[in-house]
Amino acid sequence: MDINNLNEAFAGGQFHFVVSDGARPIHIEVYVDGAPLMHEDCDDPPCHEMVFIPSGARGAELWVVARDADGALAQRTFRVGTPDPSAGGVLVGATR
Repeated sequence: MDINNLNEAFAGGQFHFVVSDGARPIHIEVYVDGAPLMHEDCDDPPCHEMVFIPSGARGAELWVVARDADGALAQRTFRVGTPDPSAGGVLVGATR
């Protein structure tokens, strides 16, 4: 069973990941520094999942755990970063 991220984990943003190659159903749990963010069952792998990371979670550990119907376990951790302000968005304090 594999857990693959589709983007980086950033505070205040959506984190997308895929869990694949497990026996259905797959139970998925996501934690930030030990606090639960999500838990659900996926009946039809590959499981395309998304979780919102709280804005105060910068520097925290994001932990994704998946267990399939046969008892196989997969887990990955990611460090929650800060979004790059040069990647777009609103510019505050700009003058003409």
